[in-house]
This record gives sequence, C-alpha cells and structure tokens, in this order.
Amino acid sequence: MPAASSSSWATARWWSSHAVDAVTCAIEIQGQLREHDAARSEANPIQFRIGINVGDIIIEGDDILGDGVNIAARIESIAAPGGISLSENTWQQVRTCPL
Repeated sequence: MPAASSSSWATARWWSSHAVDAVTCAIEIQGQLREHDAARSEANPIQFRIGINVGDIIIEGDDILGDGVNIAARIESIAAPGGISLSENTWQQVRTCPL
C-alpha cells in the first residue's frame, strides 16, 4: 500500500487506480469465462456475477470484513449472470477511464 499523502488528489488517484484495476480484472475474467464456455458445448456454462465496490475493509487473519465487502456482495447479487455491477463510488472513479 502506498504511503499516506497529505494531498487529497494523490489519495483519490491511488483509489481510482485500484478501481480501474478491479474493473479491468473483472472484464478479463468474464471474457475468459465466455471463451471457455464457447470452446465447449456444456449445457450449464460457467457464469459468475461480479460486484465491485471501493470502500473500507478490515483484514483479520484470513477474513476480509467491513462495509466495502458487504456492499460488493450486495452489488454482486444484482449483476446479471456473466455480468459486472459497480457501486456508484466505483463508477464515479472509473467512468472517464478507457477500459
């Protein structure tokens, strides 16, 4: 994790960078799953729902807890099968970035 900065712009840029990375990763995962399914004639294709939220989390041992995780889980549940849902916070950070 980068060192804390007194500049709010630097902090916002750091968070935005991670939001873009998360969305890019989700797009790549969904694309690879579609390719996997297209190469096979399975009756039940693999379809993940992905929810992304940028927010505070707490790491306790092997557990990741907090509002950031809870919101992402709720957003994931409303995504279409094979789709990606973003929280408003995440959308604001990635909407102007080319993905």
